[in-house]
Amino acid sequence: MKITQHKIENVSISKVLELPFNRPKVEKQVKVIGQSVASVGILRTPVFVKTKAITGRYETYTADGQHLVEICKRFDIKSIPGIIIESNSVSEIVNIMSLLNNVNQRWTLIDYVNSYCGTGNADFFALKNHSITNGFTIAISASILSGTNVAGAGCKSIKNGTFKINAVEQDVITQNLIDVSTLVNTTNAKFHRAYLNFYRSLGGNYNHKRMITKIQESKEFVKLPHDQAYLYELIHKTYIGK
Repeated sequence: MKITQHKIENVSISKVLELPFNRPKVEKQVKVIGQSVASVGILRTPVFVKTKAITGRYETYTADGQHLVEICKRFDIKSIPGIIIESNSVSEIVNIMSLLNNVNQRWTLIDYVNSYCGTGNADFFALKNHSITNGFTIAISASILSGTNVAGAGCKSIKNGTFKINAVEQDVITQNLIDVSTLVNTTNAKFHRAYLNFYRSLGGNYNHKRMITKIQESKEFVKLPHDQAYLYELIHKTYIGK
């Protein structure tokens, strides 16, 4: 197997830019790294990406080590040896950042969403707004808006930057899920997943009034467990009547 070995160059700190879709720096972490650098010097090699995907011209950005680069600026350190990766794909850069940051702080779906929002992607802005407005997880909102499986293609498309809003009747589905969640008094993401999977299993033959009535008549929607299979069967049994 051929392993890519990236070159190491002496990078001018003054020419390093911040990626608009990177996670924000944490001042506490900057100070900790500053104390370390002041005490024992620079002990790690930052990773930079050279790309023209952001502005249309080749620039150098910090992909990993933005807190260290910030300290270099504050300490007036002129240059630092860094690993250089060349890329002209925003999605590839986001993937590189997530892989590098998994060592210290694993990326969540919202980190990916925030990154692609930073590129001005309207679908990701809509996804984030839908999640916040309705109190759903990013995965649930992605499933509603894209019409895909909650844990499958929808989440994968978020990570690789290809997420698109394609689902029809997304407002109806959203309100239906809010209705049943309110009725059974839960914000359980596994309940949301079970409901969406059941809804789609009916292939357009779903009757929301029937679902609401059946749940109201049921005495089983209390202290719901975090067990998606159980919740799906409960919803199925309640609605179908078997």
